[in-house]
Amino acid sequence: MKYFNKRLLTAACAGVVASSALFTATAQAEISAAAGVASAYYWRGLQVSSGAQVWGGVTYTHSTGFYGDLWATSEGFGTGPEYDLSAGWSGKLGDLGLNVGAVTYVYSRDDSEAGAFDDNDPGDFSDVYVKLSYGDAFGGVYYNVARAQDQAWAYVGYKIGKFTPSIGYQQFKDPTQIGGNDSKWDYTYVDVTYAVTDNLSFIVSSVVDHSGDDQGVIGINSVPANLDTNRAKVVVSYSLPINL
Repeated sequence: MKYFNKRLLTAACAGVVASSALFTATAQAEISAAAGVASAYYWRGLQVSSGAQVWGGVTYTHSTGFYGDLWATSEGFGTGPEYDLSAGWSGKLGDLGLNVGAVTYVYSRDDSEAGAFDDNDPGDFSDVYVKLSYGDAFGGVYYNVARAQDQAWAYVGYKIGKFTPSIGYQQFKDPTQIGGNDSKWDYTYVDVTYAVTDNLSFIVSSVVDHSGDDQGVIGINSVPANLDTNRAKVVVSYSLPINL
């Protein structure tokens, strides 16, 4: 479940390619790709890997605004590799940027291990999303429509030169996701991204408020993402475009 410049890429689905064939032959399309490394897998205010992350992705974009994206990472919630498939439409309504779509997250895990990520198939964990931008301001909402019902994420931010501060809110409320615990678990976090160059970035992040049974969520699924409200997390990321 990517986010950090996880705003990064979102994936090459056959459905998007097929739908683009319905448009005129004069319509143009392009394929872009990128890869990178990060000191940790940063996801919605949490560090969800025990070590460094290597990732890569490829995106198909049609001139009509429809796109498909495949993104893969070496670390996924302590479960080994993960890949995400996304499809949607992105464009402008006057000065307002709009991006609507859906994404499914697929995780791998040793069959000997129990947990919500066993035998994970495309569609098991899936979000629909709406992302908006206006000038240097941006925001978005993700809502899970599959296994993790009532999981939701919302964020807003603003780019100020090389700095991008943002605030986000994440909610879990699903027994299948949090090991049979019926209580809601949520948290609010703030982060600041500093873009040293177009390729090198630093994120400083901290959870500022949380409620519910956080140990139920994190502990049962063995995710190395314990809430730590006493100190900030720092994640370093380096990415490069790939010429195709």
